[in-house]
Parts: sequence; C-alpha cells; structure tokens
Amino acid sequence: PIELTLVVVSTFGEEHRVRCLLDEVRAENIEAIARQLSLVDFRGAEELEAFVELLFAKAIAEPSGSETCADLMDRLRTKCPEFPPVGEDTKPASFARLLLNRCQEEFERLTESSEDSFQMQEDGHKEDEPQNPSADDRRLCGQPSTCSDELRACMRLIGNLFLRKMLRAKVIGRIMDDLLGVADKKPNDIMVDGACELLQHIGAVLHTMLGQSRSGRLCARFRCLKQAEDDTGCAFYSERIRSRIQCQLDQWAPA
Repeated sequence: PIELTLVVVSTFGEEHRVRCLLDEVRAENIEAIARQLSLVDFRGAEELEAFVELLFAKAIAEPSGSETCADLMDRLRTKCPEFPPVGEDTKPASFARLLLNRCQEEFERLTESSEDSFQMQEDGHKEDEPQNPSADDRRLCGQPSTCSDELRACMRLIGNLFLRKMLRAKVIGRIMDDLLGVADKKPNDIMVDGACELLQHIGAVLHTMLGQSRSGRLCARFRCLKQAEDDTGCAFYSERIRSRIQCQLDQWAPA
C-alpha cells in the first residue's frame, strides 16, 4: 500500500505545515484550506511534485474523503505555479499535470501487481501477510490494506477528478479497456472490481458522454464477463463480483 511519506522530504521545507492543513480539511472549510495551501512557497518543480504526492497519498489512504480531496485538488490546480520543463520533458511542470501523472503511475502499478495479489487470494493467503502486519490497523481506520482496496481507492479518486473535468472521457475509456481486457482474455477479480468501482461513481455522466454505441459495447463486455465460466463449467468470477457487474448492467441498461 502507498506510503504516506514524501519522495523528496528533505527539499520541501513546508511539509509539516501542509500535513497539518490536510489533516484539518473538511467539506465545509475547503475554500479556506485551499487559500492557505495556495500560499505555500514552492522553490521548484521537485517541491511541487512533493506537494502533489501528499495530496494524492491522503486521497488514497482515506477513500471516504476522496470527494473532498478532489474538490481541493480542483481548486489548487489554478492556484499553484508552473515550472519550466526538467530534463528531457518538453512540458511545464504544473499541479494538474503532476497529479495526473501520479494517478497514471499508481494505476499502472496496481494493475501490474493485481495478478500476484489475486493469486495470493486464490491460494488462501492474505495479501498483507507476512510483509505488512499492520493491515488490520489500517482496516479499522478505513484505510486501504490490500491491492484490491488500493485500486478501488484509486478508481474513486480518478472518477472524482473526471467529474470535475480534470480528466477527459477518452482517458476513462482507456482505463476501462485496461481493466476489463480484450475479448479472449478474462481480467482477474481485482481488475473487474476496480472497473465497477469507477463506474459506480461516474456511470451516469460517462454513459451520456460515451454515446449509445460505446456504452453498448461496454455493457456487452460486462455481460460476457458475468457469464464467463472456468474449465470446470463453474462461474469464473466470485458471487460478489458477479453482483457488482449486475449492478452496473442495471444502471446502464435497465430491463
């Protein structure tokens, strides 16, 4: 699971101040917190990236506050400075660009590790043992404790950013393609669960933006996965995943 520490702590002198403000953020004081965070003195792109990492980490670690975090990010994207391109990069380092890059990195990390995590579940092992004995503590606090939890938290944040027009519909379409796979390959439970989590938060809006044809193809893919069987003729997906798929079908293509 994501570590709540900065990659470049030593260069970001205002880390403690930012952490304190993030600890206080609520829906009712978000404007005040955004104003205070906009006064942070960034000395370069590296510090802005460290700042983005703190906000991203909070959104992933506290999924129930994802909407509030996304509101805060939406306000900060126009308040933070841009810095010139670094190294081979040709685009300025802006808050929005660094945030979206971080979302992409986390999505790629989680989808790549989902197969190993799913196999551990299939073998009857907990994802967090023995590497992370504090998993139960995080569950009690509502924090992600498994790859599946983290992917759902990531999808929730991505969905909230999409609803605030920080991500385009075609990006969401590519994410769905990555999660649900192609016709001749079945994605694992964790990937399908992530897709359902994303659609749970943005389905109605995305349906309108994608149009009838693309929405129809997505529904067809979900139906195919729901009916998928393993080599023994049993359902390929767990009952919980099939139920989540059906909820999306009911939302997108009601009988």
